[in-house]
Amino acid sequence: RQLKMFKTYLYLIFLISFYGTGLKSENWFTSSGNYSSTKYSELNKINKNNVNKLKLAWKYNNGHIPKLKPMRVNNQSTPIYTGKSLIVTSVNEYVISLNPATGVENWRIKLRGPVGKRGLTFFKDNIYVPTSQGIVVINEKNGKINEKYGEKGFIGYYGEKFLTLVPPIIHNENIFVAHQKKIENYSLPEGKTKWKLDLNGARVWSGFSFDSKTNTILITTSNLINLLGNTDIK
Repeated sequence: RQLKMFKTYLYLIFLISFYGTGLKSENWFTSSGNYSSTKYSELNKINKNNVNKLKLAWKYNNGHIPKLKPMRVNNQSTPIYTGKSLIVTSVNEYVISLNPATGVENWRIKLRGPVGKRGLTFFKDNIYVPTSQGIVVINEKNGKINEKYGEKGFIGYYGEKFLTLVPPIIHNENIFVAHQKKIENYSLPEGKTKWKLDLNGARVWSGFSFDSKTNTILITTSNLINLLGNTDIK
């Protein structure tokens, strides 16, 4: 059983037999699928009538073998699609670009971890990567840090540890970042703080969504910690 679990951490396996060039980046531009976090694709090329015909198209091995036990080394980030490339992360802190048709690696870049722990966001030729140094902006084409954004490619990091785990939300030249214990809105491309919301110690681990019709951000926290009523533990 441990061997099987180990393989799931070592490989990214794609069962693709219906890959087509008509796919667009908006089909899966963030790891939750979209800003509504539906985590469900509306594409219908693979459906209940042909799903039984799927076969292995390619298999990618990133070359890293974790030294820790499998249960302590895991990747919780769903790959994203830019319209040209699949972007994945590894447990040894790399962001990696793959050719979606062949699985061949285009480029990789190592950042300070955790890197894209629970996902990534793609927007206008750049990949926005959550790290322990805030959001790092990576050029989708060449895999290099885009220093035209924020402080030389870093948004929400100014010489201190600013951990963020979940993919950011980008809307109307604003980037909303869920740091571990607060929400902050930065301008793009400058990366200047426009407003911030202190969550009083509540940590944002997973849910971070946006409704453009009501201009509302929705978050899931680890606990309320008096954000709503008295939640002190007696």
